[in-house]
Amino acid sequence: MALNRDCGERIEGMSDKFRIAPLAKWRDLTGIQVPYQIPGKFRPRTATRPMYEDAVETAREAFAGAGALMPVVINESDVLVQEYPDEKAVVFVFYRKVAGEDKFVTRRYDLDEKLIGFLKTAGRWEDATVN
Repeated sequence: MALNRDCGERIEGMSDKFRIAPLAKWRDLTGIQVPYQIPGKFRPRTATRPMYEDAVETAREAFAGAGALMPVVINESDVLVQEYPDEKAVVFVFYRKVAGEDKFVTRRYDLDEKLIGFLKTAGRWEDATVN
């Protein structure tokens, strides 16, 4: 069962009001950085990486934890992006078969007002939902 690119995927805990966004829109926004933890010798340190890269790495780790063969390769056809204007959030949905079973991983990012303002100015965010 692949991702439903026509109607989107129902995400538990999220509104039914969302729109499907092109992956390139978010993949190309490399200036939107999110923090993540890097293990260190004595303690972890915090670094930043682009939002899409963070979502992909989260999915890789989850699929590897579910038993996927390494290295975990994620293709564009395995990713669906859903925007939730009412919740000011974007969700990346990843799909992969692991040991013959369909596995899905979601990564939600809440967008603050400053980022929403930037996206609106750049023509990359609308307040109205499409579906």
